[in-house]
Amino acid sequence: MDIRLFASPEAVARVAVRDAIATLTAAIATHGHATWVLAGGSTPALAYQIIADEYQEAVDWSQVTFLLGDERISTPDSPDNNWNAIDTLVLQHLPEASFIRPRSIGPA
Repeated sequence: MDIRLFASPEAVARVAVRDAIATLTAAIATHGHATWVLAGGSTPALAYQIIADEYQEAVDWSQVTFLLGDERISTPDSPDNNWNAIDTLVLQHLPEASFIRPRSIGPA
């Protein structure tokens, strides 16, 4: 196992973006399509913003399907809804991509 240290959250986000773009590109080259399961919450937000700002042309986004791996139980308009944050940060900037939005459910 390799342990890597980074000087800042932005440095971590940039490496994560680089690795994600490389993985998506390889998957598309191999399979003709890629599926990316996104994480919610605040930790990956900087990486998503970097993709939206700097990587709109880096991948054939029409060959990528996005899913959300960890949605909270909340109403669609709740500030706690992870999909809303991801949609605002990155998905609105990649209109060619496919999105499978989770079915929102309210608290029981």
